[in-house]
Amino acid sequence: MTPVFLQGKAIGLFANTCHVMDIGGRVFGADAPSIYEEGLAIPIMKLADRGRLNEDLIRIIRANVRVPQTVLGDVYAMIAATRWAERNCWR
Repeated sequence: MTPVFLQGKAIGLFANTCHVMDIGGRVFGADAPSIYEEGLAIPIMKLADRGRLNEDLIRIIRANVRVPQTVLGDVYAMIAATRWAERNCWR
């Protein structure tokens, strides 16, 4: 989620949701008996602050997926989508 500001005032939030492949213990499917087999449970925290990535969080993600380059590519694409919306939707 990315906050949007207009003339220094917060006016909204942009967010997106994406299914990131290759996270979790089972192959694709909804038959996992617990959340721990379906994904990566991360407490609520900032992925970035004032444009700087939270490198600790990036390391956590990288260490807990099978194909870190692909998963982080998806994460960066989600960041790019909210940044694009922030720059282009209030003109």
